[in-house]
Order: sequence, then C-alpha cells, then structure tokens
Amino acid sequence: MYQNAVQPYLDEYFKRQKNNKVQKIIEYSVYGGKYIRGFIVKHIIEILTGQKASQFEPIVCVELIHAASLVIDDLPCMDNSIMRRDKLSTFAKFGKNEALLLSFYMVSESIRLINNAISKSMPENFTILVDEWCKLLGRNLVVGQLLDLKCDAAEYFNIEPNVDISEKIILCKTCSLFSFVFVIGGLFAQKNDVNIEHFKSMGKHFGMMYQLVDDYLDMKEDDPYANFVLQHGIEKTLIKYIYSKMEFIKLLTQYNLYTPEFKQLIDSLDSKLKINKSAEELS
Repeated sequence: MYQNAVQPYLDEYFKRQKNNKVQKIIEYSVYGGKYIRGFIVKHIIEILTGQKASQFEPIVCVELIHAASLVIDDLPCMDNSIMRRDKLSTFAKFGKNEALLLSFYMVSESIRLINNAISKSMPENFTILVDEWCKLLGRNLVVGQLLDLKCDAAEYFNIEPNVDISEKIILCKTCSLFSFVFVIGGLFAQKNDVNIEHFKSMGKHFGMMYQLVDDYLDMKEDDPYANFVLQHGIEKTLIKYIYSKMEFIKLLTQYNLYTPEFKQLIDSLDSKLKINKSAEELS
C-alpha cells in the first residue's frame, strides 16, 4: 500500500546487514506488507518538521516490530497460520524454531536501531521511549495474545474478570502497536509542543478503527470469542468506529496532521466498512 514511500528506508537498512540466512528470513518476513506503520512514522515526521525524513531507523524499527509480531502470531502454538501476505508464513517456510528465534532477533534489532537513532539526535527522550516500549509492546502485546489464546490473563496480569474480551484484545494488540507507531513519529519530529499522550491516543483510536474493519472483513473465518463484530453486532461496531474516527480526526487536526494522506487512509477504512451518512447518524 505504501511500498514506494517506505521501501527505500528498508533497503537502506538491509544493505547495511550481512548477507546471510538471518537477513534472508527477516527480509522474507518484512517484505510484502502494507507498510502502513512505517508510512505513518515517516509522514508525521515530515509534516511536523517540514523536511524529508532522513533517518531510516524509526521507520524500519516499527516495520520490524510489526513483522515480528506476525511471525509469532502465525506459529503453531499460537494461530497456526500457514499463509501470510499471499505466501507461506515464516515458520512454514523456514521452520518453527527458526521463526521463533528470529522473531526475538527482530525485536532486539528494532531496539538497537531506535537506540542508535535516539542517542544521536535526542538522548533526553530515551527514558520516555523505553517506558512506552515496555508498556505498549511489552506488557500489552503479551496480555492481548494471552487473551487471544483464551488463557487466563487475569491470573498473570490482574485483568478485570468482567472485561470485554474482544475489545481488550484490540486495545492490547492492534491499538498498542499503533500507539507506539504514533509516539515514535511524534518523538522523532523533535517538537517541544508534542504531547506524547495525545499521540498515544491517536494510535489508540486509529488502531480501533483499523481492527474493527479487520474484524468485519474476517467475520466468516474468525472465532466469535475474539471478533468484536461477532460479539456485539454491526450497529455497535459502527458506533464505536465512528466515535474513534471523530476522536482521531480531532487529534490530527490539533497537530495539523489531518492531511490528504491521512484522509485517504481513513477513507480506505470507511470504504471497507461501508461507512456512509446513515451509519454516521448512529453515533
């Protein structure tokens, strides 16, 4: 979807790596995606600074994290998905042990990249970044995956027993990763007026929109346990989607980020969920 915008940054990263099997597996896992997360980081930096994003690290970092999360999701002990992005999933292509270990390596690589970039340009934000990393990518992704696997997450993390599971999974998995993406974009823009909580909220609302569309499109294949649309119905889904969309646009507008590019991204989600005027009236 955003290959032309993000591919040069990925190419810059890969040309600096050793040409070995590790690199080939990582390339296989990363290439073929929509690159929405990398594009968001790039676009935020460029709009807030008025300059072309020069560092490849923050853009590649989020794509590596996303790819690693998909590799883990697809493993036999998780979703056992043989196909990903119209090709064999990483474990089906290279083996489950290799896929598991390489997902750990990809996460460590993303940390190394972001550390290198932040230490050069804004060391004062390192503590903020590590803290958000641990909350959004450490705790939340684990909680979300435990819930997705129907494990007793309450036993591990003191999750409220009456929580809406389908919504909690979205908040912990999709929303948390998108929140981190928006935080990375905001931090690397290096603007004093950037409120990190606002950027986390942008990611939360966009992530909710994104996953509600995904749940809608996957209703025939998904387990009703974890699918918001199957749990709550299309009317409640539309209400939640429209609310998240309104809050997302409000925050984008506050930072002059309600650009044609973000409008196009929102429109593409609207079209998949068949949002129209009558649907918006539900809000």
